[in-house]
Amino acid sequence: MYHRVTEDGRILTAARKFFALAASLLVMIFFLRLYEIILTATAGNFPMGSWKMQLNGLQYDFLLLSKLLSYIMIPFLFVGYFKLKAAKYLFLVFSLLLAFFSIGLQQYFSRTLVPLGADLWGYSLAEIKLTVFSSGAVNAPSFLPFLGFSALAVLSTLFFYRMEPKRTFSALFCVVMLVLLPVKMKLTPSANKRTTEFSRYIQCNKLVFFINNNYDYIEQKSRKEKELQDLDAKMAVQAESSLKMVDRNYPFLHKNETPDALGQFFTKGDKLPNLVFLVVESLGRSYSGEGADLGSFTPFLDSLMTKGIYWENFLSTSGRTFSVMPSIFGSLPFGDKGFAEMGSDMPKHISLMSILNKNGYQSCFYYGSDSKFDNMAMFFSKQHAHQFIDQSQFGSRYKKIPPMSNGFTWGYGDRELFDKYFSTLEKKDISQARLDVLLTINMHSPFLLAEQSYYNAKLESHVKKLNLTEDKRKFIHQYSPQLATVLCFDDALKYFFEKFAQRADYNNTIFFITGDHRMPEIPISSQLDRFHVPFLIYSPMLRKTQKISSISTHFDIAPSLLAFLGKNYHISVPSLVAWIGSGLDMEPKFRNIHSYPLMRNKSELIDYIDGENMISNGVLYRISPNNRIDQIQDSRRMVEVDAKFKIYKTNNLFACKKNRIIPDSIVTKY
Repeated sequence: MYHRVTEDGRILTAARKFFALAASLLVMIFFLRLYEIILTATAGNFPMGSWKMQLNGLQYDFLLLSKLLSYIMIPFLFVGYFKLKAAKYLFLVFSLLLAFFSIGLQQYFSRTLVPLGADLWGYSLAEIKLTVFSSGAVNAPSFLPFLGFSALAVLSTLFFYRMEPKRTFSALFCVVMLVLLPVKMKLTPSANKRTTEFSRYIQCNKLVFFINNNYDYIEQKSRKEKELQDLDAKMAVQAESSLKMVDRNYPFLHKNETPDALGQFFTKGDKLPNLVFLVVESLGRSYSGEGADLGSFTPFLDSLMTKGIYWENFLSTSGRTFSVMPSIFGSLPFGDKGFAEMGSDMPKHISLMSILNKNGYQSCFYYGSDSKFDNMAMFFSKQHAHQFIDQSQFGSRYKKIPPMSNGFTWGYGDRELFDKYFSTLEKKDISQARLDVLLTINMHSPFLLAEQSYYNAKLESHVKKLNLTEDKRKFIHQYSPQLATVLCFDDALKYFFEKFAQRADYNNTIFFITGDHRMPEIPISSQLDRFHVPFLIYSPMLRKTQKISSISTHFDIAPSLLAFLGKNYHISVPSLVAWIGSGLDMEPKFRNIHSYPLMRNKSELIDYIDGENMISNGVLYRISPNNRIDQIQDSRRMVEVDAKFKIYKTNNLFACKKNRIIPDSIVTKY
């Protein structure tokens, strides 16, 4: 009997200590949220009133606390039954881990405005290192919070461990925690009409977001592996119900029936036109073009938009750079983490570049940074590009973007990139048709410029010219470094065209300008806003201009351009293709006739557009002019759009895992 009482006493004593230490974790959670509020207040890139949303996020922090306590209670009581001090140190280690992970994730969010999730899996260690150093996250001040919270964890654990709460309360608390263990809780804010995506991001607990996002990624990966085993049977069933599929072994393969929608706008030349693609880092519609939400910071580009074919509701296919080249030049599926991420295992395919190379074009890729990033160099090597120019080939004549305090710089800015481009053109045969691809880098974190003071002053002057409300003006000033780089790019673009206009081949060149994605460092207003970029076709060969409000995407560029060249210049194009896109929509009025997936990052394929509807993370929206979205309740449409999304994901998995994008006979020819 005496032995039994002692056992009960040990359990109750451990329960009392657990109840007491729970208070120390409550203090830790509160101060972590307070730290995030201070961090966002001093980061200089958060909108006014963010602290109110942060305070609202406390509810999710406390829900997390209750869930964490329910998880660690049983191991604590088990260890505490045998040795209380060991349980105390176990709790301390848990508190330290909670603090360290939370602080790191909070610091990441303060610089990117997007919580870190499973996109971490999509990058190599070298790319992660490059991204971390470019964000300025590694410096002496960034380690101070870790030291401070370490001290807080130790002191609060020691302080509360000395408390002696009543046994009744302690036992009741442990019972409640036990009951909560199997209970599912909504630990993140829900999407609704009253909240923007950014407001949900700022409220959510960053550790919860990281855990949930990675859990979903691992679960999806496991599900994909199981689905892969049944793909042949699924494809057979799908082939029977599809009218467009010409071969069930190649689910994306279809007849090349894209109409020539561009020919009506051009005066046909005597020889093949040069094609120059300017893919602009982080060029979003929120701050470029007429009607931009924040006002336009690209006055020269805006002037070109009135002289060309301009799509104001255009979409990138992802929220990061990784998909822009495969989408524009190959209209290719995403695969698991992005098409180019498959590296040497990229399925056989054809592209705009590979087809044009077979038709007498010389192709070249220009980039002021490291072309190995996002496997761009490998992707273009697969297209048989004739030349690669990246930062390793610039030389001492050119100056890099100013380095950060840790010495890091992304490479060469936009003006230097354009200068390098023109220097290489001087050595080329002007009669040779060219496909040139330039990817800029100025508009990228850490947003440093050689002429920083000049562009700071220019930004102030430009903002005064914009017809903005006082609230919008205050908001914009939070993002001066980012928007200053937009103005810098616009000046570089003006220089590019002024210099190109002096060349003899200017009148036989077609220019394509678009953004790879919208800048995430300025708060994203909606799930579609992250993909909203301008797209412009400009050329001296144009005989009429057009502003287009209908939706198209990067997927649609290659199909339409090849249709134009095939009909007007009689180049050889394949009769069967595997484009995801169906061609650029030239309808001036707002509409969407396309059905496409959109990939946020290398781990999240949760967005799909179909007509004037969008599914985002299981929520249905209606798309309206200027690509605004509103949540709607329509179960029938939800089922229809989701069914198309599932078909794409099945086809994507099958084609990329089994190398079934396009037959060898077509690949060999093009």
